[in-house]
Amino acid sequence: MAQHNVVVAANRATIRFQSGPRRPPHESEPLEMESWLRLCLPQCGVKETLHHVLNHCAHLLNSGAYTWRHNSILQHMATHIHSKHPDSQIQIDLPGSTYQLPFHCDTAWRPDIVILHQDHSIDFVELTVPFEANLTAAHNRKTTKYGTLMQQAKTEGLIPRLFCIEMGSRGLPSKDWQSWLATFKHRKQLTKQCAAIALETSHVIWQHRATTWPNPPLFTLSDPSNVPRERL
Repeated sequence: MAQHNVVVAANRATIRFQSGPRRPPHESEPLEMESWLRLCLPQCGVKETLHHVLNHCAHLLNSGAYTWRHNSILQHMATHIHSKHPDSQIQIDLPGSTYQLPFHCDTAWRPDIVILHQDHSIDFVELTVPFEANLTAAHNRKTTKYGTLMQQAKTEGLIPRLFCIEMGSRGLPSKDWQSWLATFKHRKQLTKQCAAIALETSHVIWQHRATTWPNPPLFTLSDPSNVPRERL
């Protein structure tokens, strides 16, 4: 599917999902929240809330939609990371890339980004794209997940640092995202761009919530230097 067709809705000011499920206008009596929403696809059997569709739908998870959104953000980050660390060995887990840890590790978990510096320090960066209400939970889960990897890096004589960073599925960065980018030269611009990608790819996911996922190419901003404020 061509990039043009993938992001038809991406240029709309309603990208914050104003077209999402709403309470029926004719209903005057108080309702339990979500009580009137239709069910998601039979694979889920769950009410079709924004939270469910953007982050917890089994159909979209298995189709690769959430991975597509994650990798679209990661791909944009990659250019900035390479320019910031030109003398370091960098591994980024993207489709088509050759990804290999610089040491043997018994655990199967692999962070999205590995940066081995000349001073033998090594940065493990893990990107997560949760719903904003789950930013802290996602951070804690990933921090625990990579405990074994951190220990094995130490046994290899390396100085490991783990950065679990989160960009919300509606474009809200976590405090840990902001902390990790603190030393980047264009951190505000990068944050704005990645937030826009999260928001626009989530809109595409929302539009395909009841259809077959088209497996589009990774999303790229048409003009990274000019991300409109209203998209954020």
